Amino acid sequence: MNITRSLFEAKKYPERILEFRRLMAFCDENRLRMTFHDEYGYLGIRVYGVNDEAVTVYSDYTLYYDTVEKKVVFLDSENWRVGMSRLTEDLLQEARKSGESMSLFEPDLEFTEALYEKKKNDRRSDKFDFAVRRDGYSRNVAVFDESKWLAMAQMRKLYPGEKFDFVSGNTKKGGNTYAEPV
Repeated sequence: MNITRSLFEAKKYPERILEFRRLMAFCDENRLRMTFHDEYGYLGIRVYGVNDEAVTVYSDYTLYYDTVEKKVVFLDSENWRVGMSRLTEDLLQEARKSGESMSLFEPDLEFTEALYEKKKNDRRSDKFDFAVRRDGYSRNVAVFDESKWLAMAQMRKLYPGEKFDFVSGNTKKGGNTYAEPV
């Protein structure tokens, strides 16, 4: 299941798995797009390059944590250095093919920690609850974002074509509000 970055962080996956934190800081510093996934048996991050193509090997993710075997796999390797060298090589190769120049910045561990914390503290996220309706059934979904309108935009991206209701959240007026059709 594709989830938002804020939900990924709210579940404290980057705190529990250091490699997630390091990859997120690397992508933030190099302005690379990421998607976050919480599947049965796997937690993953997919990194996208210049042509907006995912950099993956064999699996659907660039970096994932196998919750069954309790191990991290980074581009088909259990070694961070090997995975990072493959990622940077793939990104640079893709940039050359499209005629763009790219210089990737690889932060060290301490700098990565500082970058991640800064990015995390820069964004203030509130929790917004939605009910996704389909075939007479509804499912509750929580989205974390800065405003109700950004949260609704995330819902449209996560559930394209689905109908959903805003249930509650921290709005400008404060407090919870009643359900509004969206």
